[in-house]
Amino acid sequence: MLTVRINGEARKWPDEADEQWVTQRINGLRRQDIPLCVQVTVDAVNLTFQTRGCASGGAVSSLSRDQQRILDLWRRLHLDEEEVTAGNVLAFVKQVA
Repeated sequence: MLTVRINGEARKWPDEADEQWVTQRINGLRRQDIPLCVQVTVDAVNLTFQTRGCASGGAVSSLSRDQQRILDLWRRLHLDEEEVTAGNVLAFVKQVA
């Protein structure tokens, strides 16, 4: 199970959050020049990944192989950088789900 949270609004993927919701929410916030915070909680590995626009969270000292694999995907999709796109968020949740 995945939970996608965009600026505090949380929805379960894919039952409540879908491509249209993610795209509209991210692009709408960008158009309004509102800072963006995207968080994705991956229940299977008990971790939440968040973009730079979020308040800082706790650090993890050691990761399991599955956690590291998902973190590597997060970074490969540039979700650890300033400019986050809806397409990259969607690519992440689709590959992890």
